[in-house]
Amino acid sequence: HIIAVNPFIHRIPDDLKGEYKEEVTEEIAKNKIVFERKNGDANGYSVLDRYGLLIAYFRKPLQPQ
Repeated sequence: HIIAVNPFIHRIPDDLKGEYKEEVTEEIAKNKIVFERKNGDANGYSVLDRYGLLIAYFRKPLQPQ
């Protein structure tokens, strides 16, 4: 979900986006409660995360001509 609300992800070059997503996920997981899960042969994890989100959008006013 952190990638979905990241307003700067489009500025990252396409060849680096995958690496960025992995690193962000790892950093979040380091500081959160992680639950390991096993589904058949696939192992994965879930992250318990509570956070607040503030998005602010500013634009410089247009100058009258």
